Amino acid sequence: DKILRPSNGNNELFGTYYSWLLHHTGSGNIENFELLSGTEKAGQFNREMSPNSDERKFNDVKERGFRNWAVYLGLGYNIGSRPAIFTALPVTVIENNLLHIFSDCSEVSAQSFFGSLCKRVPFFDKGKIFLGVEKIVGELGVISPAVSSAVRILHDEKIIELIGTTDAPKDVRLHPNENHMITSSINSIKLLQDRN
Repeated sequence: DKILRPSNGNNELFGTYYSWLLHHTGSGNIENFELLSGTEKAGQFNREMSPNSDERKFNDVKERGFRNWAVYLGLGYNIGSRPAIFTALPVTVIENNLLHIFSDCSEVSAQSFFGSLCKRVPFFDKGKIFLGVEKIVGELGVISPAVSSAVRILHDEKIIELIGTTDAPKDVRLHPNENHMITSSINSIKLLQDRN
């Protein structure tokens, strides 16, 4: 739990880097972003997050450490080897936090769900660290593609149910996916499986 709420320098840097990855992975902001090497992503991160500094806050050594940290925590997985390409897909972390989010009920508004999640994992969408990254690189306007995919996977596995509506004022917009039954807007989320 403490690892997901970064308090030391490397964990905070890793959390910031993860927020930055969430912002760019699958969003189309940077062409072929998913195919960039860890070294290329680290360089892009430094240019975007510290454009007026020659200091390299993130480098290939920290990027390898980040990948190990992120895979261990269930924030994504590595594809290939030498060097592996990290893919953000936080299904495990979201699933592990369901008991906290649904502590006293079986259904919550989508806003409440993501509000609770970002308090526990501040580098997810709407979390303190994520919002800091958005101030620098711009707002997505929707839940990041990786987090949107993760909640859709949990929906498909019948662990949660995403309840969609047609643009109600309190909807949360997921990153669009025309190939999924929940294409974009959701109003509430229901816990389907007891996680005890």
